[in-house]
Amino acid sequence: MRSDVQVKFIGTVEFAEGRSVPKMIQNLDLEQVVTVEPLIPRREALQRAMESHVLLVLTEQHPFVLTFKLFDALAVGAIILNIGSKGAVADVLAKTKREVAANHTSLAEIQNGILECVRRSRAEETQRTLEPWADTKIQDYNFQNLTGRLAAIFDGLHLKKASARSTAEDQVTW
Repeated sequence: MRSDVQVKFIGTVEFAEGRSVPKMIQNLDLEQVVTVEPLIPRREALQRAMESHVLLVLTEQHPFVLTFKLFDALAVGAIILNIGSKGAVADVLAKTKREVAANHTSLAEIQNGILECVRRSRAEETQRTLEPWADTKIQDYNFQNLTGRLAAIFDGLHLKKASARSTAEDQVTW
């Protein structure tokens, strides 16, 4: 039922593939279901994500780009509807068991994906939490963990460089 679904596009989404999104919504008679809202501050966007049952991640144009939106969606524990093509996003979502995936060229897959999201949200299969990043299945994608790994890599490079410099200095001194 139309009344069971509410879609909000938030941010810079006035145009898609050169076409006016509000005009497409009007032409498809979806004004009661789909709204386009202006860009909002990140903190508010995260709050809205926490309040959502399903978050949409579109990857048909950039299947190998992992966006902040994806990481935010993982953190809040929502069901993630990925309409796109195979790629890095699909791999992350499959590993975390958070996805409902649909190929962007298949209307039947998209329809089934939407229905599956409605089913899951009604069944409350998602483990929602007010504590972002609490789910153990997503820790490989936690910003704090990723930053720690990056810092360790930099520390390793620093130690190798310092060791190489020390050896070179020792050779010069001797």
